Amino acid sequence: MFWKNISGNLPDILINNAGIYPFKDYLKVDEIFYARTLEINLNSVFWMCQNFIRKREKLGGIIVNISSIEAVVSFKEDLAH
Repeated sequence: MFWKNISGNLPDILINNAGIYPFKDYLKVDEIFYARTLEINLNSVFWMCQNFIRKREKLGGIIVNISSIEAVVSFKEDLAH
């Protein structure tokens, strides 16, 4: 895990900009496919933010979470959005 191995100067800005866009017919989505999508697109953001705040609690810092255009315009077969 990134936060367990970090030492010295801590980053003072966290930018969450990673995500996957798996395309699969909704009725063909299985548990593994769905879990992987959530792990990368949702859980990774949560854990990165939580650990960033833990490390910088007394120092302060900036967190930027970047989403996608699909918050407004969705793709028909994109499970992630």
